[in-house]
Amino acid sequence: MAKAILFGAAGGLVGALVWAGIGIALNWEIGWLAVLVGFLVGIAMRYGKGEEIGSTLGVVAAIIAVLSVVFGKFLWVAFMVSGLSENNEELVISYIADEVVYEMESRGEQIRWPVDLGDLPPTDREEYPTKVWNEADRRWQALTEDERAMLFTCPRLANAEYVLSYIADEIAAEREEAGEVTEWPGGPEQMDYSHEADYPADIWAEAADRWDAWSTGEQDQYVAYVVGQEAKSQEAMEGVILVIAFLASFGLFDLVWGVLAIIAAYRTATGGVSG
Repeated sequence: MAKAILFGAAGGLVGALVWAGIGIALNWEIGWLAVLVGFLVGIAMRYGKGEEIGSTLGVVAAIIAVLSVVFGKFLWVAFMVSGLSENNEELVISYIADEVVYEMESRGEQIRWPVDLGDLPPTDREEYPTKVWNEADRRWQALTEDERAMLFTCPRLANAEYVLSYIADEIAAEREEAGEVTEWPGGPEQMDYSHEADYPADIWAEAADRWDAWSTGEQDQYVAYVVGQEAKSQEAMEGVILVIAFLASFGLFDLVWGVLAIIAAYRTATGGVSG
């Protein structure tokens, strides 16, 4: 049985990789390929078992088939999710567009959004007003290659005040530890702290003084620290998105193809016998 399981696991792994690879290449999940994965697992286990067959072999084949199908689906979803943020120029420009929106609203301008996203943030060109996106794209085109590379690494640096906001957060934390009460401009309901207007004037002034007191090397070192912290946050967020996307990828047809994969693995491994 151990040899059969080893052969079945190898067949399932190959099937999962092929299924995920085809899905990645076509940018589309082909559900019925799960059945072929089941057949591959059954054939591999039958070959590894030799002449001895039975229902136990079929049950193990079915379990391996299910695990292989789930693994192949996970690989496909993981690749799709990773492609959403990796060197995604449109996503980075959307961060610049957010800053354009912030500046316009700070001047009292009304933003007419082309689509209603509710509480979700816009991320695509079509979700921003044309005027906003064109200005964001103009700023993107004006950046140097090094500046673009930095934004690919940490899109939130599109906000020129973002690094200072980190320092301001540290100052606020120091004051709270000392027992001081901070009066935030946005009140207790405020969620995002990333611009000067989001902080008490004295905290922001102290943050600016600390920044100005540092040498260029110290400033670069702190920027690298911010980029590292954002990278950790991004990785954690991508992990959450991956789990959500993976769970959301299952539907009724997945159940159908999964059952057929189980049947294919069982019957192929046992040669159609039931006992």
